[in-house]
Amino acid sequence: MSQPCILIAEDEPRIVSFMERGLIRQGYRIVTTDRGDRAIDLVLENGFDLILLDIGLPVKDGWAVLDEMRAAHKDIPVIVITAHEGASDRLEQYADTVLGYIMKPFRFRTLVDMIRSQLDSRSS
Repeated sequence: MSQPCILIAEDEPRIVSFMERGLIRQGYRIVTTDRGDRAIDLVLENGFDLILLDIGLPVKDGWAVLDEMRAAHKDIPVIVITAHEGASDRLEQYADTVLGYIMKPFRFRTLVDMIRSQLDSRSS
């Protein structure tokens, strides 16, 4: 079985580095971008098993990324990473794609547990 591939769409370099290093150690293949427009391009060009999506991305924010994924019929599971307290209300309209969200700052173990539960549920 091949390693699951995760797209990290996050514009804070320290968070990207922290997640990327840790997830590679957990056995995942990782692709990163720090812009929403590039995240859409990557989603349309590649097959990802999961996306870790920051709502506060430059150029196109996470909401625009979710809208464009939906318009392109891309049903890749998404875990939203956000510092915005009110995001959960708006996320309800993306329930078909967004499998959960995690508030910044977060514990790496919490993130890994969310990723594993999402990928395990899709493979069974």
